[in-house]
Amino acid sequence: MRGAGILLGVGLVLSGARSATAAEPPGPIVELPPMIVEATSGSVTWLYANVKGDEYLSRCAKGTTRAFIESHERLRRELRAIVPDEFLASLPTITLLSGQDVAPKESDQVARELLGSEKMTAPGRGAPVKFLPNLRLDDRDLSAVFAYIDESAAKQIGLVVSASQLRLLLERRTPMLPPWLIEGILSVRAQIDVRAEAVTLRPFVWLTADESRAIARNPTQPRALLPANEMFAPDSLRGDGNHHPRRVQALQAQVGLFVRWALDPRNEVREAFWAFAQRSSEQRVTEEMFAKSFGFGFSDLRDRLNDYLPIALKEPLHLEPGAPLKSAPSEIREATPAEIAQLRGTWERLEIGYVQRSHPEFVGSYTVQARRTLRRPYERGEHDPRLLAELGLCEIDAGDPAAGLPLLETAITANVGRPRAYYEVARLRFTELMRGQVAGRIFSAAELAPVVEPLRRAADAAPPLPEAFGLLADAWVRSRDAMPAEDIQTITSGAKYFAMNPAVSYRLALALACGGRRVEAAELLATGAEYVADEAARTRYAQLQAVLSGAVPAKE
Repeated sequence: MRGAGILLGVGLVLSGARSATAAEPPGPIVELPPMIVEATSGSVTWLYANVKGDEYLSRCAKGTTRAFIESHERLRRELRAIVPDEFLASLPTITLLSGQDVAPKESDQVARELLGSEKMTAPGRGAPVKFLPNLRLDDRDLSAVFAYIDESAAKQIGLVVSASQLRLLLERRTPMLPPWLIEGILSVRAQIDVRAEAVTLRPFVWLTADESRAIARNPTQPRALLPANEMFAPDSLRGDGNHHPRRVQALQAQVGLFVRWALDPRNEVREAFWAFAQRSSEQRVTEEMFAKSFGFGFSDLRDRLNDYLPIALKEPLHLEPGAPLKSAPSEIREATPAEIAQLRGTWERLEIGYVQRSHPEFVGSYTVQARRTLRRPYERGEHDPRLLAELGLCEIDAGDPAAGLPLLETAITANVGRPRAYYEVARLRFTELMRGQVAGRIFSAAELAPVVEPLRRAADAAPPLPEAFGLLADAWVRSRDAMPAEDIQTITSGAKYFAMNPAVSYRLALALACGGRRVEAAELLATGAEYVADEAARTRYAQLQAVLSGAVPAKE
């Protein structure tokens, strides 16, 4: 399996890193992502390592870098105690590590540059600038992490998986996982006692501390476990309609209890549970399906959870970590100029979007920095496809798609391994194709070919991007020609991947219907409709279902 990008979120480095929650100066604070300043970057050696597709770029000592990577590997093994690798998205991660000795110099210099900028807007003028020491930023097809390490205290670096990163890996897994399973796994992750040596879950909490103590003291104390069919319902945790907040809270606690019960070795159901979880990502849970997995039905499950609750409230749960990863020790070597530019440039490109959302008055400085990092090797004649892809994505993220498109086109011609690059090329070509067209205009397959071809390649890459499958469907819905078998197969695969994503499943169902696959389209609509949260979308689903019932032709 390619690197799953298990770590990091803000504040995940427990020892050996500067905390993101240090004492703050009074008054308003401008929090900005770290910026690597040229005045110091040239005087520091960068180290590089690649572990199963996850890349590390470090200005720390080799020993500190190795300790961080080894801690990351331990974290992967510990995470397997609660969730197997196959239930996490394969999302590559790049990690930039910086020693404490260079961080303050850089922060001070960047602060002077930014606070002196004429583009600084009045609301932020004079506000103290804080550079976040640990930060994770996510793109559609990768994650990036920046962490400052205090090397004087980095005898052993301890990491924990952040809730936001674990949620990202669970939600982007394909086929998609049902909401109850995601929330149950996140509940178990929140129970991990990070102070314990082994993988240990703290005693469970049922709704409130008072209720938990009452049930622990008296196992016959009344409690409201809901029927299992409600626990597994697609909308059980959404909280809309007639769902009372207390009911949603009870369901959240119950799915957490269910996953904990399944992981407890005393119950001997772990293997059956993960087989059931896999089937739950492929079809809606029914009692028959559940019984085939566990050998008993919904009523028995409720009784077993009811009996297990007092035990979970009293006792910690010790879990065996997953098997060690079978990989050679990573080589840590001096990074090449191209590697430095690509990984630094990726991080700095992602900072553009972060700053645009949080403090847009600074986005110009971050855009200049990202372009400078990426363009320097390009202007020296370095045209590696990854560098070209990053340059193209940087221009798109900075709001200049006209400059980004030719760079991305060159990168995909060289078979760059970035799904987002293929998608962006297709999206920009489709936008241009549709420019100035009347509503309802349809196209020939030849006219759509420049859009369809990169989408085919995006669909074959990892991780699968729902927007790429959706755009492929949109293109063929607007075609007067029959969809070829290979694209029908691709959209059928997308239907399996994203059946629980109503924003995509409707478009896929429409394309399948237009391609004559009415049965598959109806099945996809039936599944997707259960995850629709707004009335307008429900109406669209109902209208297409009426089309598929034969009331009107599919193309109308």
